[in-house]
Amino acid sequence: MKLSEKKLSLKSIILLTIIIPVLVIAASSVAIVITAKSVQPQETADASLFEEKEYEIKALPKNEEDALTLLSKLFDSAVKGGIVKYDSRTDAIIEEITCENKSVQDFFSFASGSICEKLSSSYEASSIKYGEDASAILSVLPGSAPDEVEAEITDQNILVMKLTYNTVFNNMYFLSDDTAAVKLFTTENAGVFSVVNEKFVPSVFVFTLTADAVKGEMLNFTIDRAYDYSANIAFKNSLSDIGTTPFSMKVQFSETYNFYYAGIDITADVMTLKVGDYTTLGVTPYVEANLQENEYSLSFSSDEKYLTVDENGQITAIENCEEPVEVTITLEYLGKTFTDVCRVYVVTPVETVRISQTSLSMKKGEEHTLSAEIKPDNATIKNVIWMSSDRNTVIVDSTGLVKALKKGTATVKAVSEQGLIVAKCEITVTD
Repeated sequence: MKLSEKKLSLKSIILLTIIIPVLVIAASSVAIVITAKSVQPQETADASLFEEKEYEIKALPKNEEDALTLLSKLFDSAVKGGIVKYDSRTDAIIEEITCENKSVQDFFSFASGSICEKLSSSYEASSIKYGEDASAILSVLPGSAPDEVEAEITDQNILVMKLTYNTVFNNMYFLSDDTAAVKLFTTENAGVFSVVNEKFVPSVFVFTLTADAVKGEMLNFTIDRAYDYSANIAFKNSLSDIGTTPFSMKVQFSETYNFYYAGIDITADVMTLKVGDYTTLGVTPYVEANLQENEYSLSFSSDEKYLTVDENGQITAIENCEEPVEVTITLEYLGKTFTDVCRVYVVTPVETVRISQTSLSMKKGEEHTLSAEIKPDNATIKNVIWMSSDRNTVIVDSTGLVKALKKGTATVKAVSEQGLIVAKCEITVTD
């Protein structure tokens, strides 16, 4: 997620009023010395590019204030040490979906993966290029002591520290972006349903960092933000007979920052192609500014069953795949290997859905199996969700098996997982 102008403008306030006083007050409470690994531009390409100073984190934090001090020192050292890149990714997780209408609950539970993908895609990756100021990342630091701290140093000398906040602080940094992500999803599906009495309530926030305990070097930083969401959902158009139903779920956004001192930047982390389409993946390696191309190497690889990628990063889609195909970009530089990944979806979209029968007469207690036909035949995702408008009259399972329960009428629908395209069968039940 790119840091907004609002976040950047508040950085100096945070540094002056929160972070710096905490560092001064608690400086003697934790025995730590932090490494600095800085990029030094050189006149000749074969000269040493990095000046390394190794220090150890000699003690774990003893209390919540110490933990915040350690966190701030690690970030400050990483920034001053010359980060040439950091990137971030925000993933959404949906849990505990509840709804009075069982069909609607099943529908959203089944489609939660697609919903999470939409929520996650509303955030963009951000990066800091070689030589640019990396201090803006300090604006995401917590400004108060946590309610709970867990810290350990693993056998591999990796510091893992988790800060839990039961009372949300500094909502301004995250709440507007997270609320906008949820509203984007509801807006995109405005033709299917509308929401009223919407509530989006912050819950627990957890900050987790990992660092090299020997070098004192920040490795990554994750911010998990949990919310309770509730609304009344009113279905429209072909699903209007469902009516309005209360709905609630737990939404968690997990935002991870990864830190690099050299690496790769790609123009798109996710792409969607149809079979036969091709595009060139834009890739920028971040290395010392004066190096020639023959002083580092860049290569591409992927599963060639579904797509090919040549030495210039041109991707050609070959075969549909229900899961994203990873294209791996590899940079060999300074005797190290840096990688990044672009996820490519090779998809043929659903255009129409047909049910084997558009009307059906049944007697109470009878069973009948309906089938759904997806067009085009080579659509990538052919899954359908079966629903009944009146589960007291007719029920339908995930295979399309319909059972008549009592006299009356009901509509059975087949809804495509991809595209939410609806086909209907009107059912009359007699005694």
